[in-house]
Amino acid sequence: MPKFEELVISQLRSSGMDKGYLSELATTAAQINAAGLKSARILTKGTPLPDSIRVSGIADKAAIAKLLESIISRTNRLGGIRVFPYGIPRPDLFHIDVDIGPGGPIG
Repeated sequence: MPKFEELVISQLRSSGMDKGYLSELATTAAQINAAGLKSARILTKGTPLPDSIRVSGIADKAAIAKLLESIISRTNRLGGIRVFPYGIPRPDLFHIDVDIGPGGPIG
């Protein structure tokens, strides 16, 4: 199991999610990270128990098209994608949120 995937599982272990489902979400998050998302972090969402995750991170202008194509074509349970440019201080960077899980977009 890759290191990022292990980190996701350890972070979400106490979430109450089924182990198989948690493993599937961790694998998907690791694939997104490997596709070029930098500074990735994982957030859970769901009431009363978490059933979705959001993978957030940064991508530069050179990597964003490849990253988005990879996310759209390879991500099971895709709930949504949000891309937000950093703007004037860093016009070459984009903040990306990818929602994964049955809960749909997290917002």
